[in-house]
Amino acid sequence: MLAFSALGPVAMEDITKEVSRHMYTFQGRQVFETVAEMVDPKHTVVMVHDMQNDFLTEGGAFRRGGEAIDVSSFLDGLVKFVAQARGHGVKVWQTNYTDLPDFGSYDDPMVSKRWAMVSDPAKKDQANPSILGTWGCQTIDELKAQDGDIIINKYRTNTFVHSNFELLLRSHGIRTVISTGVATEVGILPTSWTGIQLGFFPVIPRDLVGSRQPELHEDAMKFMERLVWVVDSSEILEAWEKGYS
Repeated sequence: MLAFSALGPVAMEDITKEVSRHMYTFQGRQVFETVAEMVDPKHTVVMVHDMQNDFLTEGGAFRRGGEAIDVSSFLDGLVKFVAQARGHGVKVWQTNYTDLPDFGSYDDPMVSKRWAMVSDPAKKDQANPSILGTWGCQTIDELKAQDGDIIINKYRTNTFVHSNFELLLRSHGIRTVISTGVATEVGILPTSWTGIQLGFFPVIPRDLVGSRQPELHEDAMKFMERLVWVVDSSEILEAWEKGYS
């Protein structure tokens, strides 16, 4: 099978050899060195993280409470990025932060920490949003799931906690998790930190994540830059365009 480079037609196996030469060799195994290697569509998933009606949309619980997350700065870019990921054969999955009615998924520490809201009927919307099976729990229309997507309903902000996320990643041969969406410091940071400890490659497109609180977003990004791979989405797209699909 032939592909084309600046030097003319080349065999696909030669491209594979060229890619592998950039990998680290460690104790007899090949380890990804570059982001381009990490985001190969064969072993990558794009996670659309908690882009839900109750958090973002007019009529959602957070909007009614005056605390909606503003994603206007990156929503269009995320929609395009997801479409391009699909076009390159990259899996696209979604997480939905999920509650049960009447705080049915709250444990004692959560009740204690949020007592001011839990005990105030006027604040119940904000304290107990995205109820399983409701419109508020669903991903916004611009990013709604397509056939073949996996939706992970999670009961904690860290996608790995009390969910089937790790099982699904390993079952689908996923090594790299590209996290997009909200909120940077609430869910994306702990999910990425846990992911690298479990042996996955977390990649964060810095222009496709956000938070309701800019200062906490910035702090979280600085922290993640020390721990995982934080890049511009254009770097990921460039790797896909160069033939990793």
